Amino acid sequence: MEIDEDKFFQILNNLLSNSLKFTNDGGTIALTITDQDTSLLVTVADNGENTGTIFYIELPNGEI
Repeated sequence: MEIDEDKFFQILNNLLSNSLKFTNDGGTIALTITDQDTSLLVTVADNGENTGTIFYIELPNGEI
């Protein structure tokens, strides 16, 4: 699967930065990347101010 690495890391950085910003000390941030044959699913979940919120982006055919 080919992706635009710059865009991928920019999106990933934004999701993780937001999680770090809103998660209290000792909180939890989970990052999951799943290859789904024709797409890539990226999930960032945290227990910060928006408890239970999961941010995800699905990249169809590996394109952003």
